[in-house]
Formats: sequence, structure tokens, C-alpha cells
Amino acid sequence: MLTPEQIVENYNKFEALAMKTGDHRQEQLKQFFEAMGERLAMAPASSRVDYHNCFPGGLVEHSLRVLTNTIKLAKAMDIKVPQEEMIFACLFHDIGKLGDLDADRYVEQDEDYWRKKGNLYKVNPKARFMTVQHNSMFLLQHFGIKVSYNEMMAILLNDGHFDVVNEPYKMKEPDLAVIVHQADLISTRFEKTRTQGESK
Repeated sequence: MLTPEQIVENYNKFEALAMKTGDHRQEQLKQFFEAMGERLAMAPASSRVDYHNCFPGGLVEHSLRVLTNTIKLAKAMDIKVPQEEMIFACLFHDIGKLGDLDADRYVEQDEDYWRKKGNLYKVNPKARFMTVQHNSMFLLQHFGIKVSYNEMMAILLNDGHFDVVNEPYKMKEPDLAVIVHQADLISTRFEKTRTQGESK
């Protein structure tokens, strides 16, 4: 869990970093944050405690962690990608978890049976269904936020080979997509381990 102060600090860091990803999308990003900022600040990264970051502010914290780990991986593997693209892809790789323009993807679970099983949230039946990756691209295009080829591929392929729809890209992924996926996996495993340790 995060304190209210940590949620605000993380959100401010997320927004500040996003605004450094190129002059070509400054105004569109401002519109995005004005419309979606409060929802983004409070969004969980998943619906279950045995997944990862299933708490208010979990999505932003996860995205910042993915960025930190992507930077480390790129340095360790001597992979050179534009910094703006790296920051943008990491911050927005899971932005589809916000839901649609009007409804959150995750809402608090209201049934005790499921809450006792660790399902603190449920998928909102009022939100239009799309995969997280497709919804990420939908939200970005709705606000007119320009996305490069590398950024788009990193967002669409962030689940790597775990998602069968990504198979045609196997061993053909751009470098940015590879390191964002690996950093996402590492970050998620850390978050799951941390949650399991807290619950003991």
C-alpha cells in the first residue's frame, strides 16, 4: 500500500517525466493529464493481491519501476534507444488499465466472498472491453498523442511471448520492445514477491 503522500509524489514524477518526451506532444499530454490525471493517480495495476500492485496508485508506481529497470537493462546490455522513446514507452505501456474515457477498468470489489480471496477489484462492466494494449493505443490516439513506431511496438508487445498474438513478432521485435517487456516482467515479479512477503 502507498500513503497519500507517496501517491501524489509518484504521480507528480510520472507527469513531469512524461512532459519531457518531446515538444511534438506537449499540448496533447497536458490535455490527457487534465482529463485523466486523477484517475491515473489512483489506478491499481491489477485486480488481485496475488498479481501485482493491487492498490490505489499501483499503476503509476509500477510504470515508474518499469522505467527504472528498463534504464538498467539498456545500460547492462548496451542497447541504445532514444531516451524520450524509452521514457514514453515505459510510462504508457499499461495506460489501457485506466479503462475507457468515462469508466475505470477496475472498480472496488463489493462482494465479501471475492474480497476474502484477494480480489480487491473487479473489471468494471460499464467500461468498454478492449485488451490493455489496444486500449492503451486507443487512449493515446483519442488525445492526439503522437507515438513513434518503437513506442507503439513496445506498448503492443509489452507482454512478450506470454501473449499468443505477439508470436509473429518473435525475434523480430524492436530493441525497445524487448527491454520494456523484460523490465515489465522483472518489475511484476518483484511486486508480487513484495506483496506475498507483506501478507505473511
